[in-house]
Amino acid sequence: MAEEQAQPVTQATFQGNIPPPPRLELKGNLAQNWKRWRQIWDSFEVMARIDANDHKYRLASFITYIGPEALDIYNGLPYESEEDKENMDTVLTLMERHCLGETNVIYERYIFNQRSQMEERLMTIDTCEESVNCVVGKYPTKIFTTLEVNSQPVRFQVDCGATCNVISKKYLPEDTDMQDTLVNLKMYNGSKLTTMGTANLHLRNPKNSKKYHGKFVVIAEDRTPLIGSRSAQQMNFMKVLHENIHEVSEEKPPSEKVTSSTGLTKEDILKTYPDIFSDELGTFEGTQKLEIDPSITPVKQPLRRIPHALKQDLKTELERLEKRGVITPVDTPTDWVSSLLIVKKPSGRLRLCIDPKPLNKALKRCHYPLPVMEDILPDIAEAKVFSKCDLKDGFWHIVLDEDSSYLTTFGTPFGRYRWLRLPFGVSPAPEIFQQRIDQLLQDLPGVFRIADDILIIGEGSTKEEGIANHDKRFVQFMIRCREKGIRLNSDKLDLKRSEVSYIGHLLTDHGLKPDPRKVKAILQMPTPTQMFKVSNV
Repeated sequence: MAEEQAQPVTQATFQGNIPPPPRLELKGNLAQNWKRWRQIWDSFEVMARIDANDHKYRLASFITYIGPEALDIYNGLPYESEEDKENMDTVLTLMERHCLGETNVIYERYIFNQRSQMEERLMTIDTCEESVNCVVGKYPTKIFTTLEVNSQPVRFQVDCGATCNVISKKYLPEDTDMQDTLVNLKMYNGSKLTTMGTANLHLRNPKNSKKYHGKFVVIAEDRTPLIGSRSAQQMNFMKVLHENIHEVSEEKPPSEKVTSSTGLTKEDILKTYPDIFSDELGTFEGTQKLEIDPSITPVKQPLRRIPHALKQDLKTELERLEKRGVITPVDTPTDWVSSLLIVKKPSGRLRLCIDPKPLNKALKRCHYPLPVMEDILPDIAEAKVFSKCDLKDGFWHIVLDEDSSYLTTFGTPFGRYRWLRLPFGVSPAPEIFQQRIDQLLQDLPGVFRIADDILIIGEGSTKEEGIANHDKRFVQFMIRCREKGIRLNSDKLDLKRSEVSYIGHLLTDHGLKPDPRKVKAILQMPTPTQMFKVSNV
């Protein structure tokens, strides 16, 4: 009996001398780190008799030792039920699938063997079991991140080869609105995915608490969600060092494809850059904070009466803007409430603005200088051709942060809403927009910006030189628009004119002239025949 009673003491002492496994290291080669950690963990479970306990005890031990970063991965694994999340064998299987990935080894080995090997290598290429063409050292072949979608953790793969963001329908919040899309998704092996539409999602990176708003293509298949190349760069998951890259494009830019004397055409541009002229809402990187003077008392303006004939049109426009992610309903108390101002466009649609007179008194302006024609005239003296572009929904390219969004709350007969994008009417808006667009385009030669009107010029000693110079600059401008999320209005694209109307003036290759539309009333004014009419002039 004494010997039997002493056995637990011996066992406890033995367990206490077993060193615990280290935290799972996520940096570097995750596949190798996981293999090494799993080997240590399996041995630790046996030596410490953890494997003899139930799943709940094993899982508690597992969570204790993997570390906080790996715990985020555990919380974001694609469990089919809560029971799976508490089953240790299922957890280990999903963790292994996450860390090792699912690689078509035969196909990747074929691709690797087809490559021409350099005689002098700066890095050693290792043919490993998980990913044939992986680089030895600290460079992982697959990069994953956990982001929160509607406060729920979702595991994404950062894919520098993907041209768009992709997410499975199963990860979308139930109330997500989807828009129809003509996008077809094709994988590297030629197979196609079933697209259901596109959706605008709010994401949060739990690593740095930064919030993002992005467009995703929704698929029916259960696949790992992807963060595409452009979004990955905007979210600082990756950075392209262009100075180390000799870029070779499979499809030549339109200026190189056109051989006629007229050079670049509008058809070339719309065909090559359809995304820039699409109906998708443009988005500048980052969010905008509206600074407010705390000494000014907040004001809640009363609801302005809306004519009955406009109410249905107003409701339709509110629903359209909410679906596009421009506004969102407000169901919590707010300090500021502005009145709604409605302007009917020539097309019959409504333009919604806020009338924030009290709010404007509290908002702080950045006092950024707004350019005028006199500022750019010396720089366009040698211009031979002109193009003019108009930003589509210019102010709405700027996303407001959450606190600033609540400042823009406005009342309607259908409830209160707040702007998610920079609205018309707030006093700092023109200066904020001008500063942001200048920052994005200021290093492009021959590209001038006054508000949302963009002017591109071509210079040279002859007309042909001017056209060639213009086409090169215009393609650079298109590439920048694609990189920075700028959207343009195709209906207002004036391309390669010898004269163009710009900010109330007529720019020509012979100099500045008055815009005929601005002086038409003066030229057609009848000659005064009575004394009082002369005085009126």
